[in-house]
Amino acid sequence: MIYDVVTKSMFRDAFRSSNTYKNNFSYEALGALYDYLEQLSDETGEDTELDIVYLACQYAEYASLEEFQADFGEYYQSMEDIKQETTVINFESGFLIFKF
Repeated sequence: MIYDVVTKSMFRDAFRSSNTYKNNFSYEALGALYDYLEQLSDETGEDTELDIVYLACQYAEYASLEEFQADFGEYYQSMEDIKQETTVINFESGFLIFKF
């Protein structure tokens, strides 16, 4: 198999050019997700495939804890509560979660 190295710009463009998933994540969230996946790949030694359908289905972006609570309930009183359940990727204006 032949693999292409995907840059952060290419990663963002893949989402932005998709009619279905172009609005799933903010520009900043896409950068944070790319950085997370790149770090995960480095740590595991395994290549990560760019599959925007999978990523759009498995990750969700939230601007605040309150927005997250609207989807998952007030059982989650803090970011620490969320981190006990799933992966949280923080960035300046919000966070991403791996859906659970």
